[in-house]
Amino acid sequence: MSSNSNRAIFLDDNDPSIRYDGPWSLLETSVGILGTVHELIAPSGTAGLSLNFTGTSIIAYALTVHGNDTAGTVVSHPVQYTANCLVDGSSVSTMSLSEVSAFSTPLCNSTRILAAGIIHTLEIIFAFPSPNPDFGFYLDYLLVTPAQNQALYPQENIIFYAGDPVVQTSFQEANVGWTNRGTWYETSVPGSQFTFQFTGVAILWYGKSSTNPQLSNSTATYTMDGGDPFTFSMVYNTHLPSQPSLFRTQQYPYGNHTLHVVYQGNNGSIPLTLYGLIVQRVATTDAAGVPQTGTTSTSTDTTLPTLSTPVLGPAMSSSLISQSHREGVGAARLGGILGGVIGLLLIVAVVVYFLVFRRRRIPARRVSLAPSDHPNTEELVPDPFPYSGAQTSAERAKTNANETTQIIPVPYDMEELSRAALLARSSPSYPPGARAPQPQMDYDGGLGEHNGSTGISNQSVVYEHSLTTMPGGHYSLSVREEDSGIRVLQSGNNLPPLYTRN
Repeated sequence: MSSNSNRAIFLDDNDPSIRYDGPWSLLETSVGILGTVHELIAPSGTAGLSLNFTGTSIIAYALTVHGNDTAGTVVSHPVQYTANCLVDGSSVSTMSLSEVSAFSTPLCNSTRILAAGIIHTLEIIFAFPSPNPDFGFYLDYLLVTPAQNQALYPQENIIFYAGDPVVQTSFQEANVGWTNRGTWYETSVPGSQFTFQFTGVAILWYGKSSTNPQLSNSTATYTMDGGDPFTFSMVYNTHLPSQPSLFRTQQYPYGNHTLHVVYQGNNGSIPLTLYGLIVQRVATTDAAGVPQTGTTSTSTDTTLPTLSTPVLGPAMSSSLISQSHREGVGAARLGGILGGVIGLLLIVAVVVYFLVFRRRRIPARRVSLAPSDHPNTEELVPDPFPYSGAQTSAERAKTNANETTQIIPVPYDMEELSRAALLARSSPSYPPGARAPQPQMDYDGGLGEHNGSTGISNQSVVYEHSLTTMPGGHYSLSVREEDSGIRVLQSGNNLPPLYTRN
């Protein structure tokens, strides 16, 4: 199955499918096509990345720069590193660089056509002979060439080159003004238009740099979905790459959109050119989580590869990635580590507090009060809630009419009982509210030390245990007791009783 050379899957360096191994860090910079690059400061030993993909070929694009001198120019010191590219475990290319290059450098550009319809694995292993904190390697993006008729997923960004049938259809519909230059289109006719429909969130337009210094700068406008026009410029600049980015739209909600471009120049000005379109189908955000917007005023310093042999891209401005930026990144790493440690300690403290608090709150014995589960009320074991006083008859009269109250015997296996309940346990069981019979007292000889008998007054003991049905099927447990004045004399106590008959 042949490959489609007029279309490619665009994988930005920030794509989650790329797995980085080593001291990589993400940088926000206008050098990156979508606003980011992945930085690798020369470590001691090796570092790398890997990616699973489906397609017939793959290529990575990177920048290699050195620290800046006081004049703000790129310092060219010989720094060696080796990039070994493997596809499905087999080496496809090895690059050994002994000097700094401030241009887009293609890596792993294999001429071998891979089998279509299966998943392949790309590995790039970077080896540095010695660590160098001033040397930086920056990965910008990867391109995967899909097989003919290969299905593309909604989350994949797509590059449509000028030779793609979809793009050529748009030029045919324009019908006037545009000239086919082989790998790009151009127009110098005022009012020339171009309309392109796509599905995604944003679009980037790449053209061709002007090589004629005699031409004046020109402008053009674009609109999205019939909205307000935005103006962008074409300028002559020897430092521009061969395929400069003319504009990038802001991000819109994912869906079907229509791009409309109108050329505002003339025959004596720089023509409007189209080399390729990147349809961005995955929204990107900056460090603060804010959606990134596009550049519409002037040409930028990003580049696209050619269809045949990839060309070296733009001379990167030394002010874009500076030594101070690296220092700021180092401080951010340290702050992130400290923040993570503090956060972990807080989480541990919260978990320990929760466990201790829960252990104190959980009662020794719990039971459900659902009537269907425990129809026999004698089996209920209440939680040991502190007693807050008996409810008076007047208060019970104010209870909601939906409540129902039943008097039940007090279980004998309660673990925490009041003073009156202790006496009730030692006495025979009587119906709730009944008067206990008064035992015969021998006041002439029943209080002495010699017999150890216990004196009991003629007052009664009333102990009630009530279960109240609340609205919604809930229950409320209440206890009422009356003090009988009972006192228990200890053995060997010769004191007179506290209560005597008059």
